Amino acid sequence: MKHGHLFALIVVIILMTGTSIAGHMIDVQNEQERLSAVVDWVVATGAHKKLEARIAQVLELGDGSEEVSVIRKAFQEKDRNVHTFDFVTGTGRDDIVILYKNTEHSILWRTSRAGKILRTATFDFSDRTLHVVPDADYADLFAAELKYWDNTLVRETKTPSPKG
Repeated sequence: MKHGHLFALIVVIILMTGTSIAGHMIDVQNEQERLSAVVDWVVATGAHKKLEARIAQVLELGDGSEEVSVIRKAFQEKDRNVHTFDFVTGTGRDDIVILYKNTEHSILWRTSRAGKILRTATFDFSDRTLHVVPDADYADLFAAELKYWDNTLVRETKTPSPKG
């Protein structure tokens, strides 16, 4: 291969890589914003509450010695299922706890503002136990909860969906 062709090939690879990296940076920025509109709404309109110390410990939000302050929005459906969105305050981090509760158990997710699952736990009502479970066990339900909160934001604020 001649030097000119090799140079041209290197330039093309650099340009392609740069474009790919730039595209990835845009995707990352959008992902970092995934729950920002919901967080802003919850902070502006939610109630100041406390997350139980043992739940905070299981979700790695504290050492279990004290409750953790949150700002909460909660909704109960006609079928008695409950959805809560807690924005954790006072830790210096942007942690969020999303809870889905039906008649048998609760599923809790600690998530980032980007909507990335950081920890998943379940609470079983029959034996009153709280367990950490693999994030993948309830990933589909977590995706449904994110959609629930997107739709709730639109319904409650009458604003366009943050997902377009």
